[in-house]
Amino acid sequence: MDYQNVFNTYFYLCILGFICILFLTIILCASKAEFDRYEKIRNSKYKDQIIIGYRVGFIVFTIVTFVLLIMPNLRDKKSINEETYNVSYGSIVNNVTSGAPFGLTKYIDVETEETVLELNALKSYKGISKGDYVKVTWLEHSKCAVVEKCDKEE
Repeated sequence: MDYQNVFNTYFYLCILGFICILFLTIILCASKAEFDRYEKIRNSKYKDQIIIGYRVGFIVFTIVTFVLLIMPNLRDKKSINEETYNVSYGSIVNNVTSGAPFGLTKYIDVETEETVLELNALKSYKGISKGDYVKVTWLEHSKCAVVEKCDKEE
C-alpha cells in the first residue's frame, strides 16, 4: 500500500480547498458588488449590517477551517514526507460511519490494546465490519488513517 500517496493526496486536496475558501473570503470582503446582485439585500435599510454579517461569517469560517483542518495537516506533513506513520493493530468497535454532507468523511473507531482510536478513514476496504481485526496506519495530528483488514498473526 502506498501510504504516502494517500496521505499526500488528502493533504493537497485540503490545501486546495482552503485556498478556494480564502479566495472567496477575500473577494466577498473586498467588493460590495457581489451583494448588490440580491434584491433582498440591495433594498434593505440594513444593507451595510447584512454585508458586515456575511463578511464576519466568512472570515470566522475561514479561520476555523484553518485551525481545525490545515494546521493539523501542516504538522503531519513532516511525517508524511519521512514516511513515519503510526501503525496500530486492533479490532473495529463500530462500523465505518459516514459524516459530513454527501458522506465525504468516514469515521472509524478501533480498539487497540491501550485505547480506542477515533480516526478519519481516508481509505478503508469494503468488507470491514464490526469486530474485524485491522491494521490502522494513521497520522498523529490530523487523525487520518488507512484501514486494512489483517490476520491476528501480523
